[in-house]
Amino acid sequence: LLHIPDIPSPWNARTYWATDIGEWRDKHIDIFTGYGKAARDAAFKITKLPPQENSRVLAVGFNEIKP
Repeated sequence: LLHIPDIPSPWNARTYWATDIGEWRDKHIDIFTGYGKAARDAAFKITKLPPQENSRVLAVGFNEIKP
């Protein structure tokens, strides 16, 4: 379990858990924000596009659900 305090609210107050037991050192964290325009916009807000050079957080939000 982990918290990421330096990302925008409300995501900075959430608790995240890893589903991969790989090593975290020098890795990034993916945050799935859901589907739809709001999810895509949230992903852009979290990732702070363009991403900061030292950012290790990447957010993914899909504009549409693909069949």
